[in-house]
Amino acid sequence: MENKTRNMEFPLRPSEQKWLSRPLLIVTVIIGIITAWLVLRSFGYQPVVMSDEQRFSTYSRLLPLSDASVPSYLFYFIYGITNQCGQAFLDCGRLLNVFFLCLSSVPIYAISRYWLTKKVSAYVVVLSLMAPAGYYTIYYMPEMLYYCAFWMTAWTILREGRQPSTLAGACISGIAIGLLSLIKPHAFFLLPAYFIFKSFLYISYRSKISFLRALTHLAGALFTMVAVRFGLGYIFAGPAGADLIGSMYGTALNKSTQDVPFHTTLAILHVLKGHLLGILILFAMPIAASSMAISNSGITNSYDVRKVMLLVACILLTMLLVTAAYTVQVNGITRYESIERMHMRYYFFLFPFFTIFAAIYAGNDGLRPKNWQKILVVCLIGVTLYAGFVGLKGYAPSPIDSPDLWAISTTRLSLILFASLQTFSLIIFLIRPASSSKFFIYIFLPLALVVTAIQFPGFLNHYRAPSPADQAGMMFDLTIGSAVPVAVIGDDDSDATRTIFHLNNKDIEKYLIPTNALISYTFLPKRIQWIINLGENPFSPDINGQMFFSAPGYSIWHVSTGNWDIDFSAPVWPGVKEIQGVSHAESFGRWSDQKQVVINFTVAIPIDVKLKLIAGAFAKNVDQPFDIKIGNQHQIFKIKQDVSVFTTDFKNIEPGTHEIIITVPDAISPKDLGMSGDPRKLGASLVHLSLEPIGSN
Repeated sequence: MENKTRNMEFPLRPSEQKWLSRPLLIVTVIIGIITAWLVLRSFGYQPVVMSDEQRFSTYSRLLPLSDASVPSYLFYFIYGITNQCGQAFLDCGRLLNVFFLCLSSVPIYAISRYWLTKKVSAYVVVLSLMAPAGYYTIYYMPEMLYYCAFWMTAWTILREGRQPSTLAGACISGIAIGLLSLIKPHAFFLLPAYFIFKSFLYISYRSKISFLRALTHLAGALFTMVAVRFGLGYIFAGPAGADLIGSMYGTALNKSTQDVPFHTTLAILHVLKGHLLGILILFAMPIAASSMAISNSGITNSYDVRKVMLLVACILLTMLLVTAAYTVQVNGITRYESIERMHMRYYFFLFPFFTIFAAIYAGNDGLRPKNWQKILVVCLIGVTLYAGFVGLKGYAPSPIDSPDLWAISTTRLSLILFASLQTFSLIIFLIRPASSSKFFIYIFLPLALVVTAIQFPGFLNHYRAPSPADQAGMMFDLTIGSAVPVAVIGDDDSDATRTIFHLNNKDIEKYLIPTNALISYTFLPKRIQWIINLGENPFSPDINGQMFFSAPGYSIWHVSTGNWDIDFSAPVWPGVKEIQGVSHAESFGRWSDQKQVVINFTVAIPIDVKLKLIAGAFAKNVDQPFDIKIGNQHQIFKIKQDVSVFTTDFKNIEPGTHEIIITVPDAISPKDLGMSGDPRKLGASLVHLSLEPIGSN
């Protein structure tokens, strides 16, 4: 009786037979094997997506969440546990990625079971685990957590569609979307799709639910989403948690809200074209199959199918527009950003839905398309062939942004082959949709997985052996540790970022300077004690550097700035080799007792400095011109009788200068003036002198 009831509830699902004596055990073993394969596949590589991985690693493990440029606070909170793994934090992050990918199989299976048998649902899960997007487990990025959370959220939302909506169900969906937005701010773009989905539900159940009640449910979902997003955002990051999209995406958004020129609109259309063609090469058959749910008397339970297809279509269209606009806005910002780049990872989480859509009709052998559906399929055939033979020229699918499309388009022959296979599935669809469905899910998709498994290792092998930049970061973290300020200097931003990725250090400065340019405290903060030199840049004379370690492609230096700070009341002065022309120490400082005061520092003075002198003049020297000389530069200044402060800038000092010479206008003794028996030739009471390199902090 129970099976009969289930078949009445979901008549589309073919009658289920016992496919193995212990199906749960078999499925568990298969998923266990796939999990082990995913773990083994994800290890043994250096970081790949440098700027993104370094950013997410830093905010997860090292810096306050309030400093994050992308408000992925829930990701940072969860992946902060990788800090407990020490230098193995990257591998721990990959384990978490594999866990979340495997966890996503639960909602994918649950959603598949709305229409598919246990066997086919399990098969869909296996395909989703082995899909090219699974290679995102290698990256220290939110993709896998977002993927899993999205499917949990989709499951929650679709459960609302099985019966008249309740306020509790709407609020649970709002909570899910709020949590999703704390992983990636892209989740906000699900809201239009959710509102349309809820509106469709109201139309479906309008005889059972009033408009006011439906509006209340929608308001409840929106309220809980906002409460979760801003409440947890504040808990995680304080006032900074109120920023919806963060400074990184905010910059692009501010640019995009300005007047949009005509050529920008054309560029967005160009990007959209590439994405649509790529989607057709991958999923033209499921798109054709989706049309069967719109109006075909041979389809039962099509109403439920239409609900999920509407939700997926709205999400996909929204994300396509957002992706195209973002691609155009960041075009040319770095050498990696171009209008040809295909950011399909912004909506890759939807791809298992296409497999479900294709599989829905595999058991309906008597199903035939209507005339308008045949016209649609013919159009899809033409566009798919165009995409495979001509259309994707000028676009650049990459293993990072669009692994599904990249894997089958590494060669022109491969792209044409898969476009032709997709076209063949559409031709079969015109005659027998069920056979087309089987061809797609049992031949096309597995073949794409095989090609991916062949292509991806070649790409990842570039990141298997640590580069000199990787070695530099790992060596420094292993030998020096994280307690000291360090500067990473080189001429390539990617290499410098790669080095920083391996440093468990909160106090890091990155400088990109031309090859052979001087490393100088003119731009380095004085607090820097260590330098990782990724090139062969020499040190300027103002840096006292001692090589700690050197290897091909990098060197590690312990450095110190000259201590150009003199308290004249102190008995000794670190960083000063010798001072001539001053007397013994007194409570205020020291008197100058010769015509010239010569200060010789152990480390060369920077070429641009700010000098600060605290002193007072004696007798005839009050308001008289003192001459202060540093290398080839000198300035005249006057000193009051009372102790006062004199500051000035010296620029373009001759490199290698170690001396400061202060010339006294009229050195004279108290004895000559009849003031006392002191015979010293006094000129100025020196209290304090310091030099600060201009440009340091």
